Amino acid sequence: MHARLTNQNTERLSIRMLTENDIDSWELFLKDTDVFEYYPSTMQYNENYAHDWITKQIQRYQDEGFGLMALIDKESGVLIGQCGLIRQKLDGLDEVEIGYHIRKEYRGNGYATEAAKHFKKVAFNQLFLDSVISIIHPENIASQMVASRNGMTKEKSTLWQGMKSFVYRVAQ
Repeated sequence: MHARLTNQNTERLSIRMLTENDIDSWELFLKDTDVFEYYPSTMQYNENYAHDWITKQIQRYQDEGFGLMALIDKESGVLIGQCGLIRQKLDGLDEVEIGYHIRKEYRGNGYATEAAKHFKKVAFNQLFLDSVISIIHPENIASQMVASRNGMTKEKSTLWQGMKSFVYRVAQ
């Protein structure tokens, strides 16, 4: 599972690896008051969070060949969010999650669904995974809808990093 992901495109999005040049843009996203609403309490904003977040993705690219990637709106050239594949330890098992984060002003336009569907194809066609998951807070209805539109079904409820979560899964 060490296929290295490179720049890609969907209909409306350019998808590329994050770089340290993205830290300031990501800082604006993380300062949004509702960003951490559905995150475990261990993931809370601090002054180094954007730097640490981007650095972690860059390390994932080096270690795994994949991670969260920058979503750039083709029309405006603006970084509107991130989506990608992340290795997670869940209930003692190694899983690969499709994760997505969209800036508030771009939500509700189908970008998360477009990107998540793209990364499902990547997981199956490039990384040859049997299945992928999304870990979603029970109150995050929008993310549950994205998972459903991506062909995922709710598999179970669990505790992930101390937070009650739904696990959605899709298999090839």
